[in-house]
Amino acid sequence: MLSIKQHTKLKNQRRILKSLLISSFILFSVIVKADGNWSISKHDTACYHNPLFFSKAPLIDNERFLKAVTLGLDANFNRNDILAGLSLGLQTTKRNFSLYAGYNIRPKAKTVYVENGFNTFYKYNEGRSFAYINLEKRFGYEVLFSQIGVLVGVKYTYSFGKYRGTNISYDPLHIYMPFYLKEDGEKHFIPPVVGIFWMNPDAIFKITYEYVDLQMPDQPEYTSVQFPSISNHRICVSFVYCFNFSLDVGF
Repeated sequence: MLSIKQHTKLKNQRRILKSLLISSFILFSVIVKADGNWSISKHDTACYHNPLFFSKAPLIDNERFLKAVTLGLDANFNRNDILAGLSLGLQTTKRNFSLYAGYNIRPKAKTVYVENGFNTFYKYNEGRSFAYINLEKRFGYEVLFSQIGVLVGVKYTYSFGKYRGTNISYDPLHIYMPFYLKEDGEKHFIPPVVGIFWMNPDAIFKITYEYVDLQMPDQPEYTSVQFPSISNHRICVSFVYCFNFSLDVGF
């Protein structure tokens, strides 16, 4: 049975996830409807656009909001942990927005100790996966035939897995960025995803910072067992390739 505190926490997580998904849907709907009379010239591509090529004109049938599907490779890591995987995404021609969904897996199990009574610990090899959805906004500047700049994003990550060699699964984590919660008089704030990027008409390379608390057990004072630690500060490096749609065919 879950305690009242656990029920409250689970309820808050579901409420925040629902709010995040609804906000993302509303935001994309607003973007689609906004500035419907902007025309994009033939110099524009799916992943990269030059503001100098924008012109005010009636919207024509072969212009689309979504211009590319993307396939990406990413690694989410810090000095003592790494997960890597793939992502699929959508790029917009307006507002420089990107929407990604991805899956990362820890290639090598991490040793953890799980307390089972006073001064008694079980040693496990923990496998872990991340499934995530991420909405990003880019702010870029042109440099020769490419674009560089900064980005900010909102992200939801579902972290789950089990202990290798067993059928034991640990409690999954729901990780929100940004996140704010006041619980038991304490304020908890997790910043949004922030980073830098470089892009050309066919590809995007980006490096972002994320705050991810995997809730590793603290080092007990009454044992000599050295607990492994994983920092909450992580770097995500991504390479994304854009499959551009033809401007002559409707989406």
